[in-house]
Amino acid sequence: MSEKDQESRWLETISALEKERDLLRRRVEELEEALQGCLSRSRH
Repeated sequence: MSEKDQESRWLETISALEKERDLLRRRVEELEEALQGCLSRSRH
């Protein structure tokens, strides 16, 4: 495999991981909001 091919494969992998990271971050935010909702409900 040429160096160019290797490099473009790495770039693809990186962008896929970044997409995954953004999705996970969004999921974490949703979970935190849900948790806050549960906590504030249980306090009352």
